[in-house]
Amino acid sequence: FSLAGIPPLFGFWGKFVVFKAAVDAGFIALAAIGIAASVIGAFYYIKIVKIMYFDEPADTIRGDSDRAHWALLAISSVVISPVGYLLHSRRKEPGARF
Repeated sequence: FSLAGIPPLFGFWGKFVVFKAAVDAGFIALAAIGIAASVIGAFYYIKIVKIMYFDEPADTIRGDSDRAHWALLAISSVVISPVGYLLHSRRKEPGARF
């Protein structure tokens, strides 16, 4: 429920501070868009909790996994892994550039 931004949990206070800072800085439209997005997000977060705890479980669980899914996972891993290595190698001595 904290992720949904329900008071008095920490997620609410984090969002409150961000939206208050946006309003104080004069970004009222941006704060309104953020609040609307938070309300929509809260609906989906709470819907997931409702399904997990209050709805009846499905009769069967499908365990089908295509080769296409595994291929997509492998390709994504091969593409993403070097990106992390390259970003890490640029930050070996972060204080040296100052």
